[in-house]
Amino acid sequence: MKNKSLTIIVLQSVLIIGLLWLIIYLGKDEIFRSGIDVDSTKLHESEVENLISIKDKIITLPNSIIKNSGIEIQPISESKKRSLYSSYGYVVNLKNLIDYRTNYLNINFEINKLNTQLKEEGEHFKILKSLNEDNKNISDSVVGEKELEINNLRNNLNIQKNNKNNLLQLISQEWGNPFKELLTHPKKSLLNNIFNSEIRLLKITITNNETHKSPPSELMVFSPSQPKNKYKANFITKSPIGDLDIQGKSYFYLTSSNNLMMGSKINAYIEIDENIDVKKFDIPKSAIVWNDGKPWIYAKVSDNSFFRYPLFKMEEIDNGWIVQFKNIPPKKIVIKGAQLLLSEEYKHLITNENED
Repeated sequence: MKNKSLTIIVLQSVLIIGLLWLIIYLGKDEIFRSGIDVDSTKLHESEVENLISIKDKIITLPNSIIKNSGIEIQPISESKKRSLYSSYGYVVNLKNLIDYRTNYLNINFEINKLNTQLKEEGEHFKILKSLNEDNKNISDSVVGEKELEINNLRNNLNIQKNNKNNLLQLISQEWGNPFKELLTHPKKSLLNNIFNSEIRLLKITITNNETHKSPPSELMVFSPSQPKNKYKANFITKSPIGDLDIQGKSYFYLTSSNNLMMGSKINAYIEIDENIDVKKFDIPKSAIVWNDGKPWIYAKVSDNSFFRYPLFKMEEIDNGWIVQFKNIPPKKIVIKGAQLLLSEEYKHLITNENED
């Protein structure tokens, strides 16, 4: 009995040892692979850490990232363009001015009619008064009625003249003296052209008027919906009323184009003379990245290294910006892939902070 129990124990021990050996044999590949994967992961993480380095605000990337990212670099170019200051306005709706003109013409008609009546009734009154004084063929009451009629005509005439003065004063306050002169001058060809939609009246608010002792005599305007279609506009007069939405001084301009819709918003570019002592540079839109509310560009400082430059006094042009630099400007700038550099820079900084 004892020998049988011993045999069973021995057989169980052999089976257990065999099972352990089988498990170890069959699982060795997984164990080794797991060890390799751990080592690979550690190696990969080590490589990732070494892909990017930042020292003295200079970010350095390996060739592989630069080639795969599509980063493009070009020499920076000094701007030969003149500065353009953006201004804003709209195509004036003429209904108010047309109403004023209609009222002015109606008042003038009434004034002329009353003057004619007064002249005729004045002559008639003289005859009646003469007949009344000579032989009393005309009664005093008839003479008195005619005199009262003439006084009423004079009162009506004074009222119309007062209405005319008030209207002209209102026009001058809202539109300026040149428009008042256009209404009162017998030759109103310019005004007629405006009313006939042959030309467009514009109201432009110049936001950088400190650069001008007087408003520009000429500027270029366009609709934001069709920025490529630009039209020349000529100065008429200062607007007595400014634009509440835009800080600056408002002026009336005329453009010969009738393609701009009445009441539509417009942009204007006003050229000013450059200070040749101040160097400015052309920067394409694709080169600029915005961070913390400020514009930046990346400049190449060596084969794989880049430095982020702040921009100052930016002036928008059709295909980019004209900018200035506080210190020495960079020689080569990143025109494609700047956003990637910014992302990698901040990703690396965040990783370092977490490790610390």
